[in-house]
Amino acid sequence: MQDTEQQLAARLAQPSGLVRINAATPVLDHLIAPLVADFLDAYPLVRLELMSGETVVDLIEERADLAIRIGPLADSTLNARRLGTSRLRLLASPEYLARHGTPDKIDKLSGHRLLGFTAPASLNIWPLPQQGGDGLPVAPAITASSGETLRHLALAGAGVVCLADFLTRHDVSSGHLVAILESVTLPWTQPVWAVFYKQEALAPRVAALVSF
Repeated sequence: MQDTEQQLAARLAQPSGLVRINAATPVLDHLIAPLVADFLDAYPLVRLELMSGETVVDLIEERADLAIRIGPLADSTLNARRLGTSRLRLLASPEYLARHGTPDKIDKLSGHRLLGFTAPASLNIWPLPQQGGDGLPVAPAITASSGETLRHLALAGAGVVCLADFLTRHDVSSGHLVAILESVTLPWTQPVWAVFYKQEALAPRVAALVSF
């Protein structure tokens, strides 16, 4: 009886319940999904619901416990915990570089097909020095709203892209994408945030996930 009571008490002390996470599809695929199995092994009483959101959402309206966001945060009504950073790099496929050459100077980028974001414009400022300041605005030949789409375009040899390591590190390590202009690229990073509404304390199940 005593062992049963101790087991029940230990079970009740564990975080439990459903955690709803909102994040852009690339974040879910490349940051969250690889961690899910280990998290659930550590917290078997927690359930997860992963919801894709490509833009800033109302967490209450979407019934989300937290969101994972990349880049600067503008909404002061939210509370956030910085989880880390991800380096930005200029990348292209070996096939593209074999056909078009590897740019060894910044001014040679103008002769290449560049891939970028439809919005915001700040995502098309690449981490390269230029006269009068840091950050080079580019005019992409192809734009997309999702970093995952841009990744696939780069993998298919469509052009040169600037993306974060969290999205492309396996492509680089496998040789499917090649980092270019590394000697002149500025060490820019994007912050990774766990975002939630301000409150006195996070629910144990949410706090466990954020800490993990």
